[in-house]
Amino acid sequence: MLFRSSDASTPLALTVTQWARNIGTLAKIKDGYSVNVSQVAANKAYALAQDSRVSQLSVKDTAAAISAQLDSLSQLGSRLTSIDQSDAGQSISVTGRQYAQQSSTLDKLGQNALLSVRKAMASQATALAADTRVKQIAIEDSSLNLGGSIDALQTAVTSSNGASWSIKSTTDLNPIAISGSQYLLDTDALGVLRGRVKLAVSDLSAISNNLSQVTSDARVSSVSVKDQGSALQAQLSKLVGMGDKLQRVTQTDASTLITMSATDWGKYQTTLGKWQSGAQVALTSVKAGAAAKLASDWRVKQLSIADTVSQINLNLDALQSIAPQIQVVAPSVAGTVSVSMNQVDSDAAVMAKFNSDISISVKDASAVDAQNLLTQGPANLAEIHVLDTGSQIVSQLAGLKNKSMIQSIQIQDPAIPLALTATQWASNRTTLAKITGNVQFAVSDATVAKLPDLLNDQRRSEEHTSELQ
Repeated sequence: MLFRSSDASTPLALTVTQWARNIGTLAKIKDGYSVNVSQVAANKAYALAQDSRVSQLSVKDTAAAISAQLDSLSQLGSRLTSIDQSDAGQSISVTGRQYAQQSSTLDKLGQNALLSVRKAMASQATALAADTRVKQIAIEDSSLNLGGSIDALQTAVTSSNGASWSIKSTTDLNPIAISGSQYLLDTDALGVLRGRVKLAVSDLSAISNNLSQVTSDARVSSVSVKDQGSALQAQLSKLVGMGDKLQRVTQTDASTLITMSATDWGKYQTTLGKWQSGAQVALTSVKAGAAAKLASDWRVKQLSIADTVSQINLNLDALQSIAPQIQVVAPSVAGTVSVSMNQVDSDAAVMAKFNSDISISVKDASAVDAQNLLTQGPANLAEIHVLDTGSQIVSQLAGLKNKSMIQSIQIQDPAIPLALTATQWASNRTTLAKITGNVQFAVSDATVAKLPDLLNDQRRSEEHTSELQ
């Protein structure tokens, strides 16, 4: 017996079980029929849709089954009307590609469906965070893309209504490049990084906590620091402590000198070599003998000398050659530097840098030079030792008289008696007493009254012979 449908153009609405059970009866319908099949298993849907009698179908299955068949279900297009989940509360796992390309199929899921998206691109993070169905998000992208999207990832992670996140690099041998501010601010995104993570942090400010954090963070493979000189100066020891992690240092005010001791200069060479355009430095506690060599390095702009007086004295000429770079010369213990009259002129620039703990003693000033030194000598001048011929000494006695800075007078030609008048002898006794060594005096114009005084002069009798004329 054949049946005739009164409305052949309208598909029959049957569950997949009903259709299977009644397929023999339905075959008796004259002129054939079409059917809308519901509650189809996900793995049967594509094959069932190949039956020309199937007009539309809807799927009902577990989350796992739907996940496994999502690509085939997407090929059904408009013939697939809905997808119902039989195990409510279980997330349907989809890839980032499926989420992007099969959105129309995913829109056919039930109202309470939950999604778990894996292998998503970093560029999808914003959309995934906004989709309330998505409860698990696993981003897998290149290190380059992750670094370029880290701010967007931070926003997505913190605004995704409680979704759980993981972020992984598909090129884990390459570091994720981020800025110092991103390292400090995008902590939520960085906190969900998984796998073998490497971070390359650039332009990190030289704040103590920042440097300590990146130094101890095993994920950070390289760091470049960018800040002004005073900040770099304050954290120099921490920069050194970063070791191989520190790749580059950029000083924003290149003209500001970085101050360190000469000892640290030797220890910090590896770190200083990482300065972009070179670190310009001011060295302190520089030994006098090492100063010239240190000053020859173009990065050394200033030096402060600290050494014993004897070493300063020994290296005075060498220090003069770098006087423009010297800021101060300070002895470890206060003392006196002995210089020649030639050095008073030739080493004037460096002696002007002596601090108040260094006194200057001139050892071979002529009688005329001595008087000039008294009015125009170095600021730290403390002693003058005169060396000149007897005749010059006598001719300049008036200028040498009563000058306490003159400590001694040495006669270059002691065999020739000093020719003095009795008046000169009497009025310059203090000055003449500064003459060292054996010397003879020839005193003229002595009065009879003065003879006893001349003959009984205790100093003369001990140190001198006199010829009375």
